[in-house]
Amino acid sequence: MSTVSLAVIQRHVALAFELPPREMTSDRRSRPIVEARHIAMWLAVEMTDTSLVQIGRAFGNRDHTTVMHALEKAQALLNQRQGLPELVERIRAAIEAETAAENDTTKAVLLTNSVVTALRVALIALARRDPAAAIAIILPIAERLADGGKTCG
Repeated sequence: MSTVSLAVIQRHVALAFELPPREMTSDRRSRPIVEARHIAMWLAVEMTDTSLVQIGRAFGNRDHTTVMHALEKAQALLNQRQGLPELVERIRAAIEAETAAENDTTKAVLLTNSVVTALRVALIALARRDPAAAIAIILPIAERLADGGKTCG
């Protein structure tokens, strides 16, 4: 499973259902809020490895049995309500796109940090009048950057 956070799921579901994100964790039980919360819990189970206990905690400190009930209700809604499966798929796609962008940003930051560290070492080598060592450090960096960081582990 990916590294989707429950907060991201809650935010996207609230947005799609035109609710304030705080309603995902509130005690309010009006039908629109409850149905959105059920769908968010269903997506949390589908998109993460998070336990039912942890999902319950993230949704207003609810019991895991409440999450189990929400999963049943969400599945029934998905089977009965026309257009809801398509909406849920759009929500899932938006969550996955955001998560992918966050992962790409993290990779870019890691690559940048490794480049900065390597350049510092190369500068130390140059300061010690060892240009061969500096070149040996800088050349792989240049190759990594030339291929877009794909060879960066």
